[in-house]
Amino acid sequence: MLSRVLLVEDAAPFRAMVASFLKRCRFEVHEASSQASARLMLPTIKPEILLLDLELEDGESFDFLREAAEQKVPTIILSARSGVDDRLKAFQLGAEDYMVKPLSLPELRLRMRRLAGIPAINCPNKIIDFGAFVLDLERRCVRLGCEHIIKLSEAELLLARLFISAGDKVLTREMIARGALGRRFGEHSRAVDMLVSKLRRKLDPTGRASMIWAVRGEGYRFAGRQALQERLTEDLQSHG
Repeated sequence: MLSRVLLVEDAAPFRAMVASFLKRCRFEVHEASSQASARLMLPTIKPEILLLDLELEDGESFDFLREAAEQKVPTIILSARSGVDDRLKAFQLGAEDYMVKPLSLPELRLRMRRLAGIPAINCPNKIIDFGAFVLDLERRCVRLGCEHIIKLSEAELLLARLFISAGDKVLTREMIARGALGRRFGEHSRAVDMLVSKLRRKLDPTGRASMIWAVRGEGYRFAGRQALQERLTEDLQSHG
């Protein structure tokens, strides 16, 4: 999963709606309806994100917010209380973010991804033409010519979107593990390298020019257009 989340909310319908949405987004969600139950779960679950309502069945949750902050658990407040005093108190006690109900679930997801250090995926163009190949994000495939279509797995599609969103910036293995595989990157894990290798072969099955470059000690960088230009230059020189 992308991140372990402890959702503390006593309104069952709202809690179920948020939990269901986050699970579809591949978060690991644990639910509590009171401060008492949340206190018992906190040391066991060790959440990476706490979603906390201010008014629970056993009272205001400001004390629990302070306890979570002392344990360095990043917290987003989800509350119907929009007053400035409540916001200031929450931030003073250690909250990282504050959202007022009713809230946008996609916005909550983006704020959680930012808080968890997961790179945002922003690819407004569904079809990206690189000349030698076309990356079709909507149909989840790479098209080479008119008829040659190579399907992408879900993880490969997520990785492609991550690379395009990053531009020429390096993606660390941790970013790839979280954003494409939905897991933490283990020191001896080869899953990230294997995924990158699979996508690299699909983007350039000829093997003549890699679209994804390894950056020693850092991670990987997408160099599609640059690689294509260098390949064209080499071809011209070889036939010159």
